[in-house]
Amino acid sequence: MILWSRWPLTDIERITTGGGAGRVISALTAAANGPIRILAVCIPWSRAHVSTGRRDATTWSEHLDCLDQLEAFVARFDATVPTVVAGDFNQRVPRGRQPVSVAARLAEVLDRWVVHTAGDVEHGPLIDHIASDLMCTEMRTWPGHSEGHRLSDHSGVVCRLALSPDSLP
Repeated sequence: MILWSRWPLTDIERITTGGGAGRVISALTAAANGPIRILAVCIPWSRAHVSTGRRDATTWSEHLDCLDQLEAFVARFDATVPTVVAGDFNQRVPRGRQPVSVAARLAEVLDRWVVHTAGDVEHGPLIDHIASDLMCTEMRTWPGHSEGHRLSDHSGVVCRLALSPDSLP
């Protein structure tokens, strides 16, 4: 998992055990208008460690374990500091073919943020998402292939985020 910012990163924390091990990292970045918390995630896919890897999991178990850990992790965040959550959620938002209970659990964990990449978007539906308590002023996506070459099995996405007008000093 990589988390990068053009501004210095501080208060770096990560989940080191269970379904979130190596898949969740958080840091504060000193943006021009004040600190912003960045939360980078790669929530395990539905069959993580079921028939490959450790082979000791059941379908969705690693995913749900990571969501449980993520919920406890973000409960410690200062709600006055804007937060951006970005990465591979391994779910479509709103729900696609994933079980209703799994989609509902993701929605519970993300309840305090808006998923800017949800719904019908170009090169979607996406499983890589950006959520925040900031205002999304622009979103751009691109396919995971170029000129017949596969770059990724995911489409790319980027959002331009801004403080809402009523949150400015």
